[in-house]
Amino acid sequence: MRRWTAVALLTLIASTASTASTNFEDAIAAYKRGDFSLAVRGLRAAANEGHPDAPYILGFIFSSDEGIAADYLEAVKWFRTAAKQGDAE
Repeated sequence: MRRWTAVALLTLIASTASTASTNFEDAIAAYKRGDFSLAVRGLRAAANEGHPDAPYILGFIFSSDEGIAADYLEAVKWFRTAAKQGDAE
């Protein structure tokens, strides 16, 4: 159930991002396929390129303990990055 919620969230964000980079789109596709390590690599690249949604999604992935082991320090890092970019969630 939680995975489907995550997929729905990621799909919604991906569909509303007007400046979605190739890394971001590929990362979302990898997440949907269950390739979490590729998804994280792509999202990190997208975040470093300044994609506005990538940091929040990385925080979500690292806090969810789904597909990869939870890493709450890494999750906080990405949630803070998202907050600095104006993401209130």
